[in-house]
Formats: sequence, C-alpha cells, structure tokens
Amino acid sequence: MKEATDPPTARSRRVLCDVTAAAPGPTLLCIAGLHGNEPAGVRALERISDAVARAGGLRRGRLVAMVGNLAALEDRERYVDRDLNRGWHARRSAGAGAEGDAPVEDREQAELLCAIESVLADDPHGVVALDLHTTSSFGPPFSLIGDTLANRAFAAGLGLPIVLGLEELLDGTLLDFLHGRVAVAVGVEGGQHDDPESADRLEAVVTRAIDELKMSVRRGAASDGAGAEDMRLNGRPRAPRFLEVRHRRQVDPPADGFRMRAGYLNFQPVGEGEVVADDADGPIRVPERGRLLMPLYQKLGEDGFFVVRPIRPFWIRVSGMLRRRRADRWVHLLPGVQTYPQRPATYAVNRRVARWFALEVFHLLGYRRARAHGDVLLVTRR
Repeated sequence: MKEATDPPTARSRRVLCDVTAAAPGPTLLCIAGLHGNEPAGVRALERISDAVARAGGLRRGRLVAMVGNLAALEDRERYVDRDLNRGWHARRSAGAGAEGDAPVEDREQAELLCAIESVLADDPHGVVALDLHTTSSFGPPFSLIGDTLANRAFAAGLGLPIVLGLEELLDGTLLDFLHGRVAVAVGVEGGQHDDPESADRLEAVVTRAIDELKMSVRRGAASDGAGAEDMRLNGRPRAPRFLEVRHRRQVDPPADGFRMRAGYLNFQPVGEGEVVADDADGPIRVPERGRLLMPLYQKLGEDGFFVVRPIRPFWIRVSGMLRRRRADRWVHLLPGVQTYPQRPATYAVNRRVARWFALEVFHLLGYRRARAHGDVLLVTRR
C-alpha cells in the first residue's frame, strides 16, 4: 500500500477554479480525474479555468472545477489502492479519511468530499454537476445520467448520446452519490484515455454547459474547439440519441484472466452469442443483441463491458408525459404491485403476478434502480 503523502503543490490543486460572478445564478460543479489514467478531463478543466481568468470572470453564477484522485494522476494509474469511483456509499463517505494504514483513496475521497460539501452548503438546489471521464476504448463521447426529467433535459442540451440505467448495475459511484444532493448530475465520457481529442471534447462539453446555464464566459474566453454536436468521430460507430444498459459483464483482472478481444469500439453493434472476450473459463459471448459500451482495454477495472440498446424517441416522450402527469400515483393499482412502507419511493413487484413488462412500465415512470429478493423485485425512483 502506497504511503499517503503528496507534494504540497499537488494538494493545493484539488480545486482548479472557483469563480463567482457578481450576478447571481446557478453553480456549475465540474469534477475530473477520479481515475488517474484519465487526465483528459483535468486538462479540459485547466483550459476552461484559464479561459475564465483571461476573460475576467463569468456573467452570472459560479464555476467550480475540482480534481479527484491526485495521487493516482501522478502515477498515471487508474487508482493506487482502490477505485475512487466505487466508494461513494453514504456510510463509507462519512467515514472516509482515516489515518494509518487506510488506502490512499480514503484520504483522496475525504478531501474531495469536503470540497464538494463546501459548494453544496451554499445552495445545493442550484448546483449542476458534471463528472468528466474517458474510456479505454475509442468511440464517440456520450453522457450518463440517473433517469430524472431534470437530468434528461440538461443532458439533451449538451448534444451527446444519453445512456440510462447504469445506476441499476453499479453501486458507489460519485454520480450516484451526487443524485439527490444537486439539481442535476451528468457523467460525460469524452473518448479514449490517451486520445488528444478527448480533452478537446470535454472542454467543448463544459463550454456548452456554461452556455446552457446562461453563465457564458465573457467575449474571448470561450473555446475555439468543436461544439458538442460536432464531437463525432469519423469512421466510428454513431450512437442513437437515447440508450439503456441491458447487461454488465463484471470481471476481476488479472485473477480471472479476462481479456477483451481486440478492435471493439464504444457503440459498436454486436450480435447475440458473439464472442467478444475470453477469461480463464473460455470465450465470453454477448447475451443479447445490442451495442457494446466501454469494453475494457486496461489492466485495472471491474467492468469488462456493457451491452446497451437504443430507446425509441417515442417512449422517451411518453415517459416524460406520464411523469409530468404524475402517473406513478396509480402504479400501485397494477396487479402484483404494492407500496413498500419502509422506503417512500419504492414499490415491491411480485414477478409471479406482474410478469409482463412490469420493469418496462416502471422504467417509463423513472424507477430505474431495481433489486431482486426472490420473486419480489424492489424498484426505486430518484
């Protein structure tokens, strides 16, 4: 375990930028570098910070740019002792930062949490958070959100494909932690880790967010890079507007011998039964037809790949209409569905009774976190 010491200059760069305009407005909180092998987001925020400084500030609101895992960034490794983007459960977050033999990331998390809470203390309902990342595979940039109408609306304004449902499969991410604590939280994957254009794309996303919030940097400060709608890669797979996660392949390299087969890209179509990877037990096949997302081409990581499928725009519109009309008030009348008294935003679904499209109906209403307990499925909405 690495000794938890850092140069003072590195520690002072946790917050790259904290600028407040004279006119009131929303707060845009940007966080990059939760993984040490993803420096593109940090470079993007450094450019944005420099642009704001040259321009003399913002027209309104507040811009805060933070760096996540400083120790891992120095090592250019995903993490030192543990994944900083898998430890944001409420209980662990509250106790992070122990001294002695604690993982380096415990201290990193404690310091980052303190910096985040200092921003939320002012006005959590006015905070829009961007969590900036890159992937080990090539492909177009995309966004990840918890499925709320506010998140959908803001992510749509960024002009990127929107992936729903990841929170059903992953626990303890920073994005998951921020949901419910801020007005809007969006994760952005800007491209491949070492691709120079990834920093350009992430910079363009942050600039677009500033414009969407009408905080626009004064004349001369905005990036000359491509707009979000132009951030496609020539010759790479193009992604539909909305997609949902259907499958996650959990891995434990190098112990299980997982190795992705070469050449797969984000959003590349794959067929049911297609062999995309291998491990100690042999070939690994895709369980259903769809598109591959975030295939693992690095030595560290718990996610071998995801399979996503497009969502028709019609269902996105229906979903928005049902939620605005609060159709969830009547969902307990469906066969096999009961309220769950211990949790106010949770329903218990008896899958023996509600067999047909029960989960799809709840997805339309925004219930995207599901946990199975025997024949009962617990679904929760943000």
